[in-house]
Amino acid sequence: MLGFLGLVFAFSAQLHAEPEPEKKPAPEAALKEEDQAALEIGRAVMAVDRALEYKLPESPTPEQKAEAERHTEAMVGAGQLTRLYPWVRSRIDLEIKVTESLLRDTNPDAARTRELKARIEYLGRVRLRIDAPR
Repeated sequence: MLGFLGLVFAFSAQLHAEPEPEKKPAPEAALKEEDQAALEIGRAVMAVDRALEYKLPESPTPEQKAEAERHTEAMVGAGQLTRLYPWVRSRIDLEIKVTESLLRDTNPDAARTRELKARIEYLGRVRLRIDAPR
């Protein structure tokens, strides 16, 4: 019987004990490796999108040329990441095919034809920089 009373007192003591403090979520700096990889991939995808959206004017200023080069470097860097290489290459190939299709199927004027051909050449150079870094 004394054993039973000991259990009752022990259980009662647990019920009245201080609750454990709540566990706070880990700070952003301590993201799991998987989360860091997802963040890296997301930033690279966004950099490629920005690079493909950027339109360099026909007569660019030095600042515009520098911005275009930053975008290009970001896209090349993303393409040289092993896990992103197939995606970046496929994205560039798709952009080239779409641009070739526009050139072939829309009967553009001379200025638009120059613009489309320049884009195809640019994307080809980017693809080469990804595959054969300097």
